[in-house]
Amino acid sequence: MIAVSDTSPLIALSKLGYSNYLPSFFEKIYIPHGVASELARKDDNARAATETLINQGIIVVKTTTNYALVRVLNQELGRGEAEAIALSLELKPDVIILDDLEARVFARSFELKVIGTLGVIRALVRKELIKETPEELFEKLQSIDFWISQDLFSQLFL
Repeated sequence: MIAVSDTSPLIALSKLGYSNYLPSFFEKIYIPHGVASELARKDDNARAATETLINQGIIVVKTTTNYALVRVLNQELGRGEAEAIALSLELKPDVIILDDLEARVFARSFELKVIGTLGVIRALVRKELIKETPEELFEKLQSIDFWISQDLFSQLFL
């Protein structure tokens, strides 16, 4: 599966310790330069995990060429989200990975297939790569300040 990703899902997956599972699910994950810049400024395991995946060829930094669309989207969205949507329209990946609700709405308006951090985690659970019990997974999400209601979590993972 080919994906384009925004910054926050990659940060969350690295904080959870799941970045190393991404090659089992994605053939390639493209990130625009804006996302790469945001990740490079991180002084934690998100930067290191991203660098490792770049070195493995799983994550590829790619420049979007639709600067006009990025400028328009950037009026409502962050730079990484705007560039990720524009890059997705150029590359036509299987999915775009976004967590921000407004960014997801914009992406869907362009008929892009959207998943978020929870969608990736759910796929990794189904592939039996994530071994935590649902209770442990919920606690782990809360420990990194990832907001999810108990009801939504139950719908997705129980």
